[in-house]
Amino acid sequence: MRPDPIIEEIRQIRLAIESECQGDFNQIFAQAAKIEQQYKDRLIDKPFAHHTVNKISSFVPES
Repeated sequence: MRPDPIIEEIRQIRLAIESECQGDFNQIFAQAAKIEQQYKDRLIDKPFAHHTVNKISSFVPES
C-alpha cells in the first residue's frame, strides 16, 4: 500500500492533540467540543439522526 499524505497529516495532528492533552480522553473530548462550538455554523446534523429518533419513539407504548 502506498503512503497517503493526507492520512499521514491526520495521524500527525492526532498524535499532537493526544500529546497536548497527555492522552486524557476527557481533555481531548473537551477540546473537540470547544472547537465544535467555535465552528457550529459550519456543521450539519446527520440526516438520518432525526428519522432514527422518530422510528424509535414510534415503538414506545403510550402510557
